[in-house]
Amino acid sequence: MGSPDFACPCLKALIEHYPNSQISVCTQADKPYGRNKKITPTPIKTLALSHKIKVYTPKTKQELSTQVNSLKPDLIIVVAYGFILEKTITDNFLCINVHASLLPKYRGATPMQAALLNNDKQTGITLIKMDDGCDTGPILDQCTHPIHKNDNIQHLHDALSQLGATTLLNYLKKNIETSNIHPKPQENTSTITCQKINKADLKLNLEDPPQKNLAKIRAYSPFPGAFILIKNKRFKILKARITTNYLDILVIQPEGKKAMTWQEACSGYKDLNGLPNIYQKGKK
Repeated sequence: MGSPDFACPCLKALIEHYPNSQISVCTQADKPYGRNKKITPTPIKTLALSHKIKVYTPKTKQELSTQVNSLKPDLIIVVAYGFILEKTITDNFLCINVHASLLPKYRGATPMQAALLNNDKQTGITLIKMDDGCDTGPILDQCTHPIHKNDNIQHLHDALSQLGATTLLNYLKKNIETSNIHPKPQENTSTITCQKINKADLKLNLEDPPQKNLAKIRAYSPFPGAFILIKNKRFKILKARITTNYLDILVIQPEGKKAMTWQEACSGYKDLNGLPNIYQKGKK
């Protein structure tokens, strides 16, 4: 069960290492995507169909429960699916969730962004035996991953998606295949529930401390993109750094245009010159 690109390495690993298993996929229904709103399948559906794997797209939790009870799977792997599984599923089937944080610190929809926003030095992958809560099930395994100062959400997404597949495969080989399952209950201290990102989260206030804005740029860029708003025109900030306590913007993308350097943007968009908390051309 999964939907976005993040889930694809786990499905690939299962296909490659368990060629004689019967794999089915549950994913979100096709949705409009991009400027043209073209109806597009999820990356997981595209991958599954390329391997001739049966795909189901239940639209409600009830439809999902009916489908699972019909299939009666030996094991359910969940990676960024989009539904919280009902108790009837988690109580009656072994469900393993691949979660992109070191639980219990960040539960919810955006743990990778939360780690960057909080300037954490490390994150990782947690495998949990799912219950009907939001990332509250007991822990099966964990693997840490360092966060480097130049990492953004794309770097972290790509690294953790691969680490998730490796961690999952190792656990299946060592524990599931030998029936050696010993879940460890999560502690409920120091837990943060991460909400979905909205447009207001992406807007930078250049009067804020540069460290706060840099954390938002790393957490939201290159996609969906942290931005500044100048005369109702949106400029995505794709790359920046701190220079003598000022925000030094390196790569920017004007609305409807390609990405460019800060110097190129200032030449074409005079309104960018003199913004507060910006270091440019050696002047503060």
